[in-house]
Amino acid sequence: KVVCNKEKYADDLFLFAHCDVNSARVIMDTLDEFKLASGLTPSLPKSTTYFCNVLNHTKISILHVLLFEEGRLPVKYLGVPLVSSRLIFWDCKELIEKVQNRVNDWKSKSLSAAGRLQLIRSMLSSMHIYWASMFILPSRVLNEIEQLMQGFLWCQGWLKKGRAKVSWDLVCRSRNEGGLGIRKLDLFNKALMAVHLWNLISLKDSL
Repeated sequence: KVVCNKEKYADDLFLFAHCDVNSARVIMDTLDEFKLASGLTPSLPKSTTYFCNVLNHTKISILHVLLFEEGRLPVKYLGVPLVSSRLIFWDCKELIEKVQNRVNDWKSKSLSAAGRLQLIRSMLSSMHIYWASMFILPSRVLNEIEQLMQGFLWCQGWLKKGRAKVSWDLVCRSRNEGGLGIRKLDLFNKALMAVHLWNLISLKDSL
């Protein structure tokens, strides 16, 4: 975040760099050039440095150069958690709760099966896209979201034994194949990750 003339600007800057003292000096030199060019001064109290798998003596040297406070992972940024390892189920609990709350809002309404299907296709199956475009989500998370979708489709609430008319794999097929056209969440997550791989391969000159 930056401050100029006592006015706060909501501009965030995330820097991912190889963790050594030379990289820290490059970052500070860049911020100094930005200050001279724009007149904006970085606000040290509002700036935080996060480390992952960095030796303690290296961390101390980098903090001495950056002059920023050290933050602790995990931290939430732009609505998603930043962690030092793969996401686990508890990191995504918030996402599941959002889907659950939306289903709870619709429980009391008299909706036909066609109406529930439309809400699943347009809303519930899309609520995870932002997260899925950034992370490979744990299978347990995707399964729980699909359980909520199944329960809402067949029971307008929790899925009860024997209430599902057909298997979920069949439901997730396209209409041409006899399904209802609902996306399979794990396959869609992999497709979104494949976009990043394609960009890395095809746009080698791009940052």
